[in-house]
Amino acid sequence: MFSPGMNVVSALYQRGRTLSESLAVLKAAVHCRGLCQPYVLPPLRLLSPPELEALRGEMLGLKLLNGA
Repeated sequence: MFSPGMNVVSALYQRGRTLSESLAVLKAAVHCRGLCQPYVLPPLRLLSPPELEALRGEMLGLKLLNGA
């Protein structure tokens, strides 16, 4: 089974984002794995449904989701 390196995984949520944006995307990524809810506290911003689906698609492509 393919296992992406940590640089690839960290780029998934850090690429072109501020620290606060990265934290919200990281939380959403953990949510996609079924480990928590995607909610974040202000001043962080919850990902929109299209953003969440794009993230889920990237994670599927990297084989980071259970059953993928």
